[in-house]
Amino acid sequence: MSVLLILTATAVISFLGGVAVERALAGARITKRQAQIDHMRFMLAPTIPHSLEDVARRAGC
Repeated sequence: MSVLLILTATAVISFLGGVAVERALAGARITKRQAQIDHMRFMLAPTIPHSLEDVARRAGC
């Protein structure tokens, strides 16, 4: 009886450990993908060469 209980407990702990590792890996994939998306958004975003303050200063305002 106790051997069966130990084997069952070991199997449950093993399963939960595997689930935790898989969730951590999935989180890392999501984080990496989000970083790639943010990088592409930055690279593709239109850039403004001068701020509005610079333009106003040049216009004498």
